[in-house]
Amino acid sequence: KYFQVANVEAPHAFADKDVYFEGEDVLITWDTPNGTTSYWIDVWRDNEQIKSEQLGDENEYYLMSCKTGAYSVIITAFENTGELSTASSDILYFNIYKYGDCNNDNDFTVPAAVLLQRYLLGEDTLTQSQWQTADLNADGTVNGFDLALLRQKLVA
Repeated sequence: KYFQVANVEAPHAFADKDVYFEGEDVLITWDTPNGTTSYWIDVWRDNEQIKSEQLGDENEYYLMSCKTGAYSVIITAFENTGELSTASSDILYFNIYKYGDCNNDNDFTVPAAVLLQRYLLGEDTLTQSQWQTADLNADGTVNGFDLALLRQKLVA
């Protein structure tokens, strides 16, 4: 058989949310390019491959109970037409965070509490992902209650 990388349109991969937290499931979907007969998924976490699997013609995949880290998911579409096989890929990037880890060191630490306190005092700013991880009680606001919960976790 002859293998050529080109001709088949690349799938476009999407995650079902913008931000994920440790232990959550991630639903990955992708569009179905014309002529695609099968897909392959490769999943990397913190530059280590954790999954490589042929999927058939499905266009969704669940990553279950995810650990914290930086993820790269490669979806490859294949088109087999007898003598010729073509392939094209898309890469999806996302992070899994730990609630309360506003400084993104993958743990509950004093620097995270200091950053949150400085934010509440107006002395520092938070990125969107830092703000979402700082909302420990998931009430849609970052306030002193979240700082109290983070301090509880630090001494527990």
